[in-house]
Amino acid sequence: MYEVVRQAYRRTLPQFTVVLFGIASASPLMKAYMTCSDDGVFHIHKALGLETLIKLGHWFPRWTPHMAHGFGYPLYNFYAPLSSYLLAGIHNMGAIYPLALHIALGMCIAFSGLAIFYLVRDFWGPWSGLLAAVVYQTSPYLAFNVLFRGALAETMAISLMPIALWTMHRTLRRTSIQWAALASLSFGALIYTHSASALLMAPLLLLQVVLLSYRNRDAKAFTLGVCAFVLAVLLSANFWLPALTESHLVKIEQLLVPPVFSYETNFLSVKELLAFPQSTIPGLVNPSPPKALGVFAASIALLGAGVALSNRLVSSTSGHFYRPKVTLLFVVGMVIYGSLTLPISRPIWDLLPLLSFVQFPWRALGVTTLCGAVLAGGTLLYFRRPAHVIFGSIIIASLSFFTHLSWWYPRYCTEFTEITLSSMIDYEYSTSTIGTSAKGEFTPKTTNYISLDDSLSQAIKNKQQPERLIGIPDDATVQIIQSDPLDYVAKVSSPRPFTAIYQMIYYLGWNITIDGVSQRPTIADGTGIMKFHVPSGQHDIRVYFGTTPIRSLGAALSVASLCVIFGAFVFTSPKKTNSTNSFPVPYIMPQIWVVPLLLLTIKTTIIDKTDNIFHRLSVEPSDLGIPLSIDMNNSMRALAYNINPKAVPSGGTLEAVIYVGATENIGGSFRPYFLLKGPDGLVWNLLPHETVPPRWHREPPPTQYWKTGDYGQFARQYQVMPGTPPGQYNLVVIFFDESTLETVKTVGSTGTITADEIDLGTVAVVRPSMAVIRDSLGTTYSALGGLTDDIELLRGNSDRQQVSPGEMLTITMLFRAADNPDSDELIQIGLDGTSFTKIVEPTPGFRTSLWQQGDVWSGQYLVRIPADTSDGEHQWTVTGSSGDELSFGLIDITVPDRVYNRPLINNATHLSFGKDIMLLGHEFSTRVSQEDVLEIVLLWQPINTPNNSLNSFVHIENNRGVVVAQHDGIPAKWSRPTPGWLPGEYIMDIHPVPIMDYISSETYQVYVGLYDRTTGARVSPNNSTSDEARAYIGSVVIEQ
Repeated sequence: MYEVVRQAYRRTLPQFTVVLFGIASASPLMKAYMTCSDDGVFHIHKALGLETLIKLGHWFPRWTPHMAHGFGYPLYNFYAPLSSYLLAGIHNMGAIYPLALHIALGMCIAFSGLAIFYLVRDFWGPWSGLLAAVVYQTSPYLAFNVLFRGALAETMAISLMPIALWTMHRTLRRTSIQWAALASLSFGALIYTHSASALLMAPLLLLQVVLLSYRNRDAKAFTLGVCAFVLAVLLSANFWLPALTESHLVKIEQLLVPPVFSYETNFLSVKELLAFPQSTIPGLVNPSPPKALGVFAASIALLGAGVALSNRLVSSTSGHFYRPKVTLLFVVGMVIYGSLTLPISRPIWDLLPLLSFVQFPWRALGVTTLCGAVLAGGTLLYFRRPAHVIFGSIIIASLSFFTHLSWWYPRYCTEFTEITLSSMIDYEYSTSTIGTSAKGEFTPKTTNYISLDDSLSQAIKNKQQPERLIGIPDDATVQIIQSDPLDYVAKVSSPRPFTAIYQMIYYLGWNITIDGVSQRPTIADGTGIMKFHVPSGQHDIRVYFGTTPIRSLGAALSVASLCVIFGAFVFTSPKKTNSTNSFPVPYIMPQIWVVPLLLLTIKTTIIDKTDNIFHRLSVEPSDLGIPLSIDMNNSMRALAYNINPKAVPSGGTLEAVIYVGATENIGGSFRPYFLLKGPDGLVWNLLPHETVPPRWHREPPPTQYWKTGDYGQFARQYQVMPGTPPGQYNLVVIFFDESTLETVKTVGSTGTITADEIDLGTVAVVRPSMAVIRDSLGTTYSALGGLTDDIELLRGNSDRQQVSPGEMLTITMLFRAADNPDSDELIQIGLDGTSFTKIVEPTPGFRTSLWQQGDVWSGQYLVRIPADTSDGEHQWTVTGSSGDELSFGLIDITVPDRVYNRPLINNATHLSFGKDIMLLGHEFSTRVSQEDVLEIVLLWQPINTPNNSLNSFVHIENNRGVVVAQHDGIPAKWSRPTPGWLPGEYIMDIHPVPIMDYISSETYQVYVGLYDRTTGARVSPNNSTSDEARAYIGSVVIEQ
């Protein structure tokens, strides 16, 4: 008995150790918290919808009726469902869904190790298999899918890919029909699990068939391999055949919406592909570890390939002859699939149409990692003695565990709470998602929007039976025979005909019968909901989701393939083989299973609880980037920033990163945007207010969920405006409240509010490596004319087409150097019918004598519409040294109604603010209640037209000098900027001041004033007795 146990222990020790290493890798999942992942909730919702339908008797559904606010869409027709069956099965055994997801992911980690173990064991022995398994189980890309994406389907695919290769290898090696059947099952399961991974895996599987059968000139092996592959494809036809043929019926193009979901913007850099390990930082709420093969895995794979290719002898550790074709297969695989993640492979992605539906080139990392892990096992061929092989396997496996450790630290968001149909509906509404997608890529093209009627979703939330059939007359009766949303049966009796509505989006396969006779539905415009005519009388109505000829063909092919596979096991005998798969091992086996447990103990008790190279408990701002220490008035502090590159070509891409921390709980959700400003304050980055994070960046959770001491990283990517003149530009960042769009202010050392911009220093814009030509700007422009002998005007426009006198706008002009300008030129901008002229350099700060022939440069100019401009359309003009006046656009100027008769106002005053403006009166109620609005009216009159734009403000202040309520803005409710005022006119300026309920009942002083909108400097009134530069105009009593 002892000998039997000892032999069993010897045979299973490597596998047992692999499982323990898998448990060590999966340890981050052993918490009762959901990881902050991209897709984890979506996978739960898919499984929940599937389980609900299975309980209704639909074991292989294509339509999910509980999503899309209850109106449904064909989710399971297009998304491979095998992982959803796994998750629903675990849930059905008693685990709540978040726990079930973690269990499923943990099972995939362990299974992936075992799968690659058996594959590599056939090549180089069990200890090479153990090493390969740990490299695969601890890989960065597996960690990324498990912990940061929550991508159950792709994680399951990663565990199935080695099984497909192993079973195919055994098919070719043993020319076994039964192994061919297993190969068909494994690759068919991969297609049913994650079609994108199967698409990437297929070429490697076919290359395996060609290489390994050609090695022995074995036509039978080749035939078996090809048949197994084809049988796997046919086995999964029930899924892929309808998905392909019906893709034009849904909004599948939404899968490829740039910049997030298109392959063009998702290539990796070599630095990312071969990323070095980094210390993980617990306080960082959004770590963004690179999607990578990793430098360690790549190095050990190349080392293993080198050892295997140089080993020409029989391996004493495996008992098998060296197989060069195997090594070649995985070397070629790692190089090709690794290259597919890089921009150099762009022509391949452009050429192969199906490849675009992989979406992300970095998905090729799954196969790249698989090939690298197999090759890593080859390093042990260097050793001759079994003890050395075992020791080397454990040492390299432990190194893989530690070097990849930084990828295995997730962030946790919410405690485990059961997911139900009710919470799924809430999630759809709160996140504006449609089912399990943000883009609605699988919704039928019959619908342009989801109906706003929430009666279905509310019924589902409240566990009530949704009223699917509506539009029935009041005097009609309805008896619901079967309420199954995919097979609805009712008996209706109506004295008159009517149009019934079945509240489900129409899609191919929906059928309606009345008394057994098929009825053709009509489709509601916009919502795509089904309608049909019901004649008067009593009728049996059935609405059901059925099949189509293509779906029936796919199902028939799958069933036939399954029968062939079943027949292969029943009617063929296992082929005898001379291979015993026995490998020399020491008589006394080392207790290597202790190693993964020891590593896990070291991680949890030492690494996780101390400051070390793997895990940083705290960091200095200088470790994050260029340090900052700027407080903001929203309980946030700017800590550090990075700019890449510091010198960006004109028209190139700029990446800006800022780290901010929570000094205490933050009362809202705040986000930043960055502005690249010239010396005159004009902005030179395109679309600065759009949130476009770089591909590598993971957005932090909303700031209101941050804890005191947490900090996050915000990264944004911007394109510098094409044609931006070379020079030094200033980069600033501004934070804003997402709910109100109000900008956050910085706070000085004394606690005073200073500005809403944080200065991040300068960025150099440099000349592009090649001359910028017209085509680089996306279109071809014909010159509007020559401004000089050497400079042409290509186009000109203003950022606003309708303005009022006194308002500012930006004019942009695009120039081309027809020749090398030999002098520094000036141009004059004019506005016909007005006194406005402005003489400027074409590219301020970048002299035209520095231009080169063929250059295309942009110029921006901030201009103000003169106060005396007449009403109507005006033409912009520009004149150069050639003397020719060129026109480049129209602008519509709307002159306000000007009042020159003094309005009546209760309280007359005569206060001058500066030399240009008088306050001639004011009025307001002297008593106001809490939660009311105090309306304060000011009467202004300009003596001269002010040069600067001023805001007027009102302060309500208590006896202790504290402002308890205020209001400010451009005068006359933002309609009359002060540079548009003409001398002698009157401007009535109304300020609604909200009086909050927390303001105590007492008497308050009212102050008014003006301040410069650009600098914030106040304009002093003539009666000001303090440095506050404001005028006292009376008092008000606030009552309860």
